[in-house]
Amino acid sequence: MRTQPLTNGDGPASPTVPAADLIKLDWNGQREPAWYEGHQRILNAHDVPKRFTRARVPIPVRARIQWETDGVELIDTVATAWTHSLVLVLLDDARARVRGTWVDVGEVVRR
Repeated sequence: MRTQPLTNGDGPASPTVPAADLIKLDWNGQREPAWYEGHQRILNAHDVPKRFTRARVPIPVRARIQWETDGVELIDTVATAWTHSLVLVLLDDARARVRGTWVDVGEVVRR
């Protein structure tokens, strides 16, 4: 790719860097997404409760997750903590900004 030199009148010309050279490419030549691209809010997530009980070992469960864009999804995961009304489930998904989310007890069943 050929670039045009910048001149500011009386100084020497300096080459410009094409915008395409500033974009990071992966080994396949494809553009790498930014760290925030593809993230979606989880609409049925709750704030972290003040008190909860931790599981001694992770409990296999199936959880209902409602994504902001992709809609409802049932995922096989594990529960690691709970309260009377909420369950903390592990969420290993690139769309999520966090590794776990608190959802209502009614949205989780044991596997």
